Amino acid sequence: MKQYFYQDWVSRNAKKPSKEILYGGVFNGAMLLFCMLVASCSGSNDSYTYSDASGNIRTVSEPLRERTPAELEAELLAAEISLPLNYLSVNYSLRQNLIDETVIEGTINNSARMASYQDVVLVISFESETGTELSTSEHIVYKFVNPSGSIPFKIKTYSPKSTRKIGVTVKRAKPVQ
Repeated sequence: MKQYFYQDWVSRNAKKPSKEILYGGVFNGAMLLFCMLVASCSGSNDSYTYSDASGNIRTVSEPLRERTPAELEAELLAAEISLPLNYLSVNYSLRQNLIDETVIEGTINNSARMASYQDVVLVISFESETGTELSTSEHIVYKFVNPSGSIPFKIKTYSPKSTRKIGVTVKRAKPVQ
């Protein structure tokens, strides 16, 4: 007769766990981890996240409070001053005069509610029929553009030969301090 050690006997006679028990244990373990994660993430509501004037995401750990009108105005003014191109637009029309100059007449519109701008730089681009940029030029309009206001401009320039399209865009402007 062969002698068996206890470990040999257990390993030969023990039942292997069924798949249902094994999967049930894994599921229970996953649920336990999920509950622990939710419990650790659900802290008190004394911090909040917001986007500041320059688009950065900020987290503040003080409780939310209602801001005063003066604070809201200061935030709006800071946003408008930091991003003038978001608030300035151009409408224009083109014509040729008697000495074959291209005359660009239009308005610069300011949609900002609080910020004024000055010395608006306009970029005039001349394109061919195929869309190739032939030339560009910059022109500065030395005027103030008040909040929710507009100013007229008139620019005379010579277009390169083969010009089929002329575009006018705002490149930059100085906020009035």
